[in-house]
Amino acid sequence: LLKMRRMGRNAMMEWILLGVLFYDSIEDIYRRRIRVMPNVLAGLTGILLHFMKAPGSIGGLVPGIFIGVLVLFTAIVSKEAIGKGDGLMVIMTGCWLGGVKNLLLLLGACFFAGIFSGIQLILKKAERRTEIPFAPFILIACAGVVML
Repeated sequence: LLKMRRMGRNAMMEWILLGVLFYDSIEDIYRRRIRVMPNVLAGLTGILLHFMKAPGSIGGLVPGIFIGVLVLFTAIVSKEAIGKGDGLMVIMTGCWLGGVKNLLLLLGACFFAGIFSGIQLILKKAERRTEIPFAPFILIACAGVVML
């Protein structure tokens, strides 16, 4: 019974994370922006739930957050070849997933974005410099990662 209760709590946490990413995806597709406050609140919630699940354990959070900080740094240095909001989202997912899963999420999102972009180029629906929203690919990759 206790194990089932834990599984239910984990599933609820995953649905919250996916819900925030879904909201971010809609914002990114239609408005080309990611709002800061929902991601900050979601990140803080992820940290709180992490400490409730494993009190005193910060080791899993630091690598996940660090990956997002690297993406944010890349956004700043590259003059937003990838958006700052995308970096913020990866920081937020790092608060929920930790290092290994957040790295898998980022790699998966890049893979799916690359496939999508390649198809767009082949079909002549986009040019090489066409910007695409990255949040939906983070959502897709996150859905895959939480199923692992």
